[in-house]
Amino acid sequence: MKKETISLKDDVIITKGNVQALGEVIAIRAVTLKKKFEGKNLEKLQGGMLYDIYHNKGINSTYSDGYDVVQEAVCFLCNYIGRPLGEVCQKSKHGKGFDCIRLACYKHIYSYLRKQIQVNKQLENEVINFIAVDEDIIKEPEDLTRVNFLIEKMKLTPKEFKVLSCFYDQMTYDNIEKTAHIARRTISKIRKSLKQKYLSCAC
Repeated sequence: MKKETISLKDDVIITKGNVQALGEVIAIRAVTLKKKFEGKNLEKLQGGMLYDIYHNKGINSTYSDGYDVVQEAVCFLCNYIGRPLGEVCQKSKHGKGFDCIRLACYKHIYSYLRKQIQVNKQLENEVINFIAVDEDIIKEPEDLTRVNFLIEKMKLTPKEFKVLSCFYDQMTYDNIEKTAHIARRTISKIRKSLKQKYLSCAC
């Protein structure tokens, strides 16, 4: 079914059968509108989302970070199964009037997108050094005894070691994502895990 043919009129009842389709349409329209103001900040997110939506992926398929927008919309709508999209569900943010379920879902997605844009801007071209190397070791790169000892002590998973190696080579998030084929969100989680392991081993 083409997403353009799915109605978002007030009288459309949210059901278990149509909630995913409704979430996808709302996500597509919300990202498209938001992209007009944010441009490249949402380009990749939108591309991944549209690919996932229109390629009929299965339950066990790997989805992009962009599809998280759809899941946010679907999860929001699931709270209102059996109710029409036009039903009033909450007061407007500043107390001026009320929002119907459809409008409230759009606002929820816009809020989610704002947070994602902020996170992406913070991570943009950020380079992290996890292991503080002594000046003597920097002058003599071949002497990596201390570094190797710490890495062994940290007991890294293969993916953690891969990400650590990339950061150690001064790679940016973008480069790691392309080289190691790991999503930015996963890289960020691994970064936090590496910091915790390093701090516990270095103490």
